[in-house]
Amino acid sequence: MASIENRLPMDGVGNDVGGGGSRPTSTVQTRRPGDTFEETHSTSPVDLVSWVVGGMDLAQVRSVVDLGCGRGRFALAVARALGPDGAVHAVDNNQRYLDELDRRAQDAGLEIETINADILDELAIPEGSADLVMLNFVLNLMRGPRLDRCIDRAVRLMHPDGVLHVTAYGRHHMADVYDWMTEALILVGLPPEDATRRTRRMAAAVPPFTLGVGPERLRQHFDRVVLDQFHDVLEVTPNEVDVLLGERTYGSPRFARDLPDGTSIVEIGEAIRGVMRSRTVNGLLPLRCDIGTLTATGRIDLD
Repeated sequence: MASIENRLPMDGVGNDVGGGGSRPTSTVQTRRPGDTFEETHSTSPVDLVSWVVGGMDLAQVRSVVDLGCGRGRFALAVARALGPDGAVHAVDNNQRYLDELDRRAQDAGLEIETINADILDELAIPEGSADLVMLNFVLNLMRGPRLDRCIDRAVRLMHPDGVLHVTAYGRHHMADVYDWMTEALILVGLPPEDATRRTRRMAAAVPPFTLGVGPERLRQHFDRVVLDQFHDVLEVTPNEVDVLLGERTYGSPRFARDLPDGTSIVEIGEAIRGVMRSRTVNGLLPLRCDIGTLTATGRIDLD
């Protein structure tokens, strides 16, 4: 029977979670000048990459496929860890990202094969050939049949004794931001119950694949799934959060629907900015993250 192991892990003070690798201590991730909110937060800062790759058991790994590699943060780290004996294939449908990955790999003296393709398309990689398949912040973007097809594609690329590694968000990844929004809505005159209801509705719109439901999804294909969670604090600017919120929440028609008379989107935006400014330290906002890894082994025979 398939099993799930919840290995509670790095708690912000450097407690080791064990496993095949050696994970670095969790620390506050400071924003680098020029980084956008998405680059610093949603696409994994350097400390998170080190934590993820440090926890992998790469002793028997020679062939790696990174599906949806983006700019290649994880592909580069794994290639560096494997050395010249490893073969890393990085797949993405954004050629600009792949060009950047090629440049960074060349500068670091690393060999990485980049493949421009939709990860659901047929790939020039033999099925059953990969010792390790990575899906880092990919499955949370998939919905419906595409989610199932993506998992199936990853499983088919794996050697029967291989490992599937998934990095994903937990349900509470944006909890701090929704708390700030609730406070701002109350400040502009919404009753606390209405403000809480609106932000809870947004928070409930989580992707189909999270750390909460991910293990059960993977149990359909694997005998064993291990969950590790990364608890850390990232630092971002209020403007970066505001841009993200403006595009996805209070700047959208859905959010503006059924607002009380006399309440404007402009007021709400100003209130949220004020709440965030009140919480900054040296111009930066501490933001708790809810991120983790799922390591799946013991592939169940394919039909």
